[in-house]
Amino acid sequence: MKVRKSVYWVVMLMLLVVVLAAAGCGDTGDQGAKGVQGEDGAAGDTGAAGATGAAGATGATGATGAAGATGATGATGAMGPGPWGLSLLVGDGPAGVCYDTDGNVWVTRSAADEVTKLRASDGTALATYDVGDNPQGICCDGIAYIWVANTDDDSISRITIADGTVTTYDDTALTLDEPWGICFDGTNVWVTNYGEIGTADHVTEFTTAGVEVLTYDVGSSPGPRGIISDGTYIWVACEDSDEVARITQGTEAADIYDVGDEPHDVCSDGTYIWVTNYADDTVTKLQASDGAEVTGSPYTVGTQPDGIVSDGTYIWVANGGDNNVMKLRASDVARLALFQTVDAPTLLCHDFDLDNVWAVEAAGNRVTQFDQG
Repeated sequence: MKVRKSVYWVVMLMLLVVVLAAAGCGDTGDQGAKGVQGEDGAAGDTGAAGATGAAGATGATGATGAAGATGATGATGAMGPGPWGLSLLVGDGPAGVCYDTDGNVWVTRSAADEVTKLRASDGTALATYDVGDNPQGICCDGIAYIWVANTDDDSISRITIADGTVTTYDDTALTLDEPWGICFDGTNVWVTNYGEIGTADHVTEFTTAGVEVLTYDVGSSPGPRGIISDGTYIWVACEDSDEVARITQGTEAADIYDVGDEPHDVCSDGTYIWVTNYADDTVTKLQASDGAEVTGSPYTVGTQPDGIVSDGTYIWVANGGDNNVMKLRASDVARLALFQTVDAPTLLCHDFDLDNVWAVEAAGNRVTQFDQG
């Protein structure tokens, strides 16, 4: 029994020695080689989003897209002023104006009893001629002469274009009573007599030699003023009777047609006849063939329309109350332009060489040229 206990304690002692030896505090040995990496663990939860980064540079402009549909047309704007050419002071009382075949403009000056000749291209005053008392209407015969109606002394003055010689025909040579408007038909000269002759007012036809051909009855006290030839008929604006008269050469009694209130002037566009109605601010358009008024006529223009002229395509109206000249298209009466004047325009003429229109501004003692453009 004692032997067994002794062996037990010997064994225990040896184990103790071994344990103490193993637990000795010697230096740490070198680290062993890194073991093989184990398998990845499961992914963790997604972290919160980071702050937005700065904007990148702008990219290149893309190609232009196709054009969109055209929008609706806007309303037509107001007429703008037409272009001025020359505006010339010509002395007291300019009344009538005409153009000759040599590029000159001629102006009657009623207050001075004179006619002034101007070069159309630059407005240079070339000459002045003494005529009768209160000259009003004026025309060129396209051949050799300028013809002037002298209202207050019942005479006609003929100015020879080549040398300026003035020849006068009074009421002992021709039937005249306050002659006012005057025109040439390609052969003879025609003048309106604003005053009454006997029981009627008349138009007188005479040759370029001053020989009377015939007088024509245009009604009872009609107050004939403006007059033109359309190549077939003579047309007269009768202010007091609110009519126009159409004269056939050789037929003493004229055809009479109603128009507006106080017609002052008349012109032809080659197909139609146009009349200014001074007191109702309109123009009347008639068929030359039969005097019938066209559909839509009369047409409102400006205030107190006075003179009127056509170049065959356009109609020009002097609106004395509005201080302007209005340009209309003859085919549809469309208003194309307004030409502002300094003073009230009265009568007009067209110069066919420069394609301009000239207006008399009686109140301002001037004539003004407008470029059609």
